[in-house]
Amino acid sequence: RYKGLQYRRDVERMLHERGDFSLYHLKKAPEYPLLVVYKTILGEFRHFPIKKKGAMYYVDCSEPKMMLFATIEHLIDYYQSFGYVHQPQPNNDNTTCGLRVD
Repeated sequence: RYKGLQYRRDVERMLHERGDFSLYHLKKAPEYPLLVVYKTILGEFRHFPIKKKGAMYYVDCSEPKMMLFATIEHLIDYYQSFGYVHQPQPNNDNTTCGLRVD
């Protein structure tokens, strides 16, 4: 899932299926932020930074509900196992960053 140091357009070309997601470091000196990119069911791409809150990691998509993970590996495992991408719906309590979680 990790694509290394990439530009946005280059990492988008690496996602072929709708619902695919990957992590990458954005080629943007001096910080090189870690981001998650996913391809929506409409074929659009969404890029969100992965940030830390204390010792926990989360996908920063400006939604009040966020899932916190002890490691980046746990974050990846969680969305690989329990998430799938859909179009966000207003007032949908099960939506985090457009990644639907059941």
